[in-house]
Amino acid sequence: MSPLVVETQVLEQSLTSTDDVETQSLAMVAPLAVPNTVMLAPPSEPSLTGKDTVFALIVGIDDYIKSDELRPLDGAVNDAKEFRKYLEEVLHVPADNILSIENKDATRANIMSGFRTHFIENSRIPDGGETTMIFFFAGHGSRAGMTDNMKARDMKVETICPVDERTQDAAGQHIHSIPDYVLGWLLRELSQKKGSNITVILDSCHSGGIARRGEGKSRAAETDSSNIPADLDSDLWKGQSMDKSFRMWESGAASHVLLAACQANEAACEFDDTYGDKKPGGRFTKSLLENLPRGRLTHITYQELMDRLPAWPDQRPYCGGSQIQRLVFNENYPNAGRWFVRLVPYIPTSHKAEGSQPDVVMDPQEHPEPDAGADDIASLFKVDMGSVVGVVTETEFKAYDTHGTFLCVMVAHTVLAQHSILRQKDKPFIHIPNLSRAEVFDWKHDSMILHVYTPSDFPHTGALFSSTRTLTPRFVQASSLADAQIALSVDRRSGEVVVEPLTRTMKKALQAVSFPMTPNPSHLLDAIDGVAHFNYFLDRVNTEDPVKGVTLEMYRLEGEYPLRRPDSRRNLVQGDAVCCAAEADAKYGFKICSNFPVALYAYVFYFDPETFTIQEWYSPDGRASPPLKDNEFIPLGMSGHDAFKFALEPGKATSSGFIKLFVTREFVDLGWIRQTTEPFKADFKGTGRVKVTREQFNSQATWGTLTVLLTLTANQPSRLGPLAGETTSR
Repeated sequence: MSPLVVETQVLEQSLTSTDDVETQSLAMVAPLAVPNTVMLAPPSEPSLTGKDTVFALIVGIDDYIKSDELRPLDGAVNDAKEFRKYLEEVLHVPADNILSIENKDATRANIMSGFRTHFIENSRIPDGGETTMIFFFAGHGSRAGMTDNMKARDMKVETICPVDERTQDAAGQHIHSIPDYVLGWLLRELSQKKGSNITVILDSCHSGGIARRGEGKSRAAETDSSNIPADLDSDLWKGQSMDKSFRMWESGAASHVLLAACQANEAACEFDDTYGDKKPGGRFTKSLLENLPRGRLTHITYQELMDRLPAWPDQRPYCGGSQIQRLVFNENYPNAGRWFVRLVPYIPTSHKAEGSQPDVVMDPQEHPEPDAGADDIASLFKVDMGSVVGVVTETEFKAYDTHGTFLCVMVAHTVLAQHSILRQKDKPFIHIPNLSRAEVFDWKHDSMILHVYTPSDFPHTGALFSSTRTLTPRFVQASSLADAQIALSVDRRSGEVVVEPLTRTMKKALQAVSFPMTPNPSHLLDAIDGVAHFNYFLDRVNTEDPVKGVTLEMYRLEGEYPLRRPDSRRNLVQGDAVCCAAEADAKYGFKICSNFPVALYAYVFYFDPETFTIQEWYSPDGRASPPLKDNEFIPLGMSGHDAFKFALEPGKATSSGFIKLFVTREFVDLGWIRQTTEPFKADFKGTGRVKVTREQFNSQATWGTLTVLLTLTANQPSRLGPLAGETTSR
């Protein structure tokens, strides 16, 4: 672990403008089509780890007590029953693993206590295991005021409505809705205790009565919920650390994956004949159940599933969370350092035919198209990887079917910022089955090649640079120390491998770092691949036409959760660096600010130079509009969001890391950049391979980067930066 301990989770997508703001939260939860599912055996007792075991809490409410403000629904209970039917009849989940709460029983107290007893305190769910846990809610959603909330100018948070909301309890106390950050706290607590294989499904909306209303009946309350007191449910976190945010619909939440019926200011609608025979229900749940697999789940991720759902004119489903590339309902993750992307059939617009299937991509006319004759069209596929992550013309991919069987090699023919068009490399072309995936095999990108120097007495030089290697790693041997980007040696006392960074960027953070050798010396190749991946993205810049006018600001926070605000007198970022003291109680937040005339997507990563890991701190929702608008900012870590807390490991006087901001005109899935496993750990599986050629960056791409060096010291820095109104010289 790095001496600089960053105590935070990936942050939620939220937008706060200095002028105008749209709330993006619960209401932004899009429907998810659920994929081929793993047939779960119905064990009478859960396994020791919870593998192949499902527990679910299902809430459906049609008949609210305050029916004048929460008008009766017709299909929410039907949705709950249909979802339970799916779990029992398709996934074979035992009935006693499912807790259903409907109508008059779905009180605030029962929902809160049911979550705790059925999930958090359930002894049948192994601690820290692999159990699949699902929270399903169909009913009304709303918004509520909260004093000093920074989420939006209108000071609203999103909520779900229990059946007794807006009534009084036995003691005469007003019964509030359940805020996003309260449910988020419960989800985080559940994740920490039982594991992060958690799915939240919400067929409700949270537009506060201002949504565009299309056909059907909306599941938004007619009026906003009552203002939420700052101490509501504070018994949950009283006396506990509040260094992280617990908002349920974070786009980067690590505790769970969220599937929701609609985006902000949209309506989740139900219809009278959703399930046939005049049986009403929500169109989101209906579509979700139609796309949920009837066989194996193991080959579809949440993101892929979401892409299969329709986006209705007034209702666009949402999928959020840092684990949306996880396989649905199953604790399966891509191998560390490897990234598989779905192959989607591509038809050039010049060959577009009416009645094409939803999974077939027709690209806009303004994008360049591959030169494809009729015989070649079947060999064309789109992947969501482009020039921002290093794909160039001629980058090679290996294609695999859903069983992991190798199919063929594919080559990038057309490369844009956010995606690439591949064609099969060799004829005769073969059939690519539906849901097949690809991974990069040869990047063919010389900028990604790491030049490594080893002294004459380094014992592993032969293995690293052997001419008999079947795959070309992302590094080559440097002819001299002056030509190298890193130098490797062995500590004679400990036997550890010493990595000395030699690039200008890395030398700002550390002089050298050592790692124990794994029992398998050949693993060193994968480890240096990981170092190459780290170095490449740390120094990745757009040299052609970069986006300008975007800044990253950092502030110390004042106040307590969930009302933390920045000390706006002092932006701690000076130039391209921050230096602050390690203080136990200090909490920090960031603002991503823009003066760029066009709305942008923003992404924030933390690069740890002492472990060569890359954490994703913030990512936007790809289906929503670009959240970073001109003269506005995105807040990270403020109000009820994740606060950042930084600490030094014992005995360390200082430590540094890099905060890197990417911005793009079009949405790009940059989750591929993450490197959560340390390259020198035995379970690191390596990255895509590379062959050397000249990079050809696509000139149409509009993107940019910004890197800030964050240094933490044991003693108070001499200067943290100017207060507002002060001037400073450089």
